[in-house]
Amino acid sequence: MNIVYIKTKDMKSFKAFDIERGITVKNVIFASSVENTDKNRGLLQNFADEYANINLAIQLRNNGKVIFQTK
Repeated sequence: MNIVYIKTKDMKSFKAFDIERGITVKNVIFASSVENTDKNRGLLQNFADEYANINLAIQLRNNGKVIFQTK
């Protein structure tokens, strides 16, 4: 299971994220799970690019290991 994490310029660390509700969550059970595919990585990169003004960075993690991070 690949969990989505985000960080903005105002945050000190990455937080688990629920894409549908647009909020960070404390418990990863409520975070969005995304397949690690080229299409999904592209969508996440586009989402981060749209919010470049807040320096949005997105990670996909599998068992705590970062497997993708937006640029």
